[in-house]
Amino acid sequence: MICEVASGAIRSALNILTSVTNPRSFSVKARNILLTARDGRLRMCSTDSYVWLQYDVDASVQESGSVAVPAREFQAIVNNLPDTTLRLQTQSIKYGSQFLIEFVTGKYWLPASDGDAFPMWGMLESAEMTEDYEVDTAALARAIRKVMFAALRDPTGGVYAGVHLRKDVTTSTLDVVATDAYRVAKVTLQDKELPNLALTIPSRDLKYALPLLEKFSPMAMVCKATVVGWRGDTCEIYLRAWRGDYPPYHKVIPSGWAHEVVVNKDEMLTALRRMRNVLKTDMRTTSQRVELHAREYDLTISAQIMIDETGYESVGEEYLKIGWHSEPSEFRVALQCHFLLDFFNVVRDTQVVLCLQDDPHKPVLLYPASDPAFVYLVMPLRSVVSQKD
Repeated sequence: MICEVASGAIRSALNILTSVTNPRSFSVKARNILLTARDGRLRMCSTDSYVWLQYDVDASVQESGSVAVPAREFQAIVNNLPDTTLRLQTQSIKYGSQFLIEFVTGKYWLPASDGDAFPMWGMLESAEMTEDYEVDTAALARAIRKVMFAALRDPTGGVYAGVHLRKDVTTSTLDVVATDAYRVAKVTLQDKELPNLALTIPSRDLKYALPLLEKFSPMAMVCKATVVGWRGDTCEIYLRAWRGDYPPYHKVIPSGWAHEVVVNKDEMLTALRRMRNVLKTDMRTTSQRVELHAREYDLTISAQIMIDETGYESVGEEYLKIGWHSEPSEFRVALQCHFLLDFFNVVRDTQVVLCLQDDPHKPVLLYPASDPAFVYLVMPLRSVVSQKD
């Protein structure tokens, strides 16, 4: 392989591709980057066995071929070079081959292995992709970022540890959903073009893809069996996907509400952060909660700990002004503090609507006032009256 390419283009590609490589791995493909030069392009690929990233840059190709080179070492050399033209070449030596990086003021050699021996990502190699459909991947990435907090953090949790994408051909919407069995976060996107779709992508893998989905939007989405991918003009991303049954989240979202309260997001967020700090420092019990007590004009937020089986004791209270989308009425509900914080940390709107039933043991729904397509359903805790009431 012999080609000439701009160092700036290589630098940009390596900053993306090395996010999934691991120089300490025993796997050849996890340590190296695959370079393939042909037809005026240099294709660069990296993988950690779960994610496959592919990036193309313009090149002057004098001899086609492919080679696998150490990712981190290649990046360390290129990142410290000024903008210049690089000559990349594979050379045969007595015990194999080496990779030459040559520029105006110097040259470096790296160990290299035959590109044909670089293991192709098994799932990608065997997958017969569906027809591609153009997707606003920036909007998709934003939706995924909104709901990811609700997924189970344990990667062994199966579909609960991922983000679910569901599209029914009878509808024009795509659901982006995450749940850990105690709460559900869902964003509904308008998309008439996508075919019938039901797959779950591990949250661990999505963190590599999201910056690229935003940067190269729009991209063509493809999927088949256990693979989902997005293809752009210069960049391609492929992730593993789970096809197992996903919890029927539609069935747990009520269609009507008895109480609808409007709160200021910033006021609620700062109050919850203070309460989290108080609850974290109180070591008397691990059973803690936040109780919301609404009256006609205000909302009392109480940080509470369980003192015994008879009830909770309040260790902090704050009072917020509220508005109503329903008739003002009194209600109480108790929730996990970190469940509320997770939602308010991702909301960018200035107001949030809380929707509740008359029964304090039924789910609570929250959504940004100007973005009803983003909803968060959370199960309340057992209701016990505070000892300071």
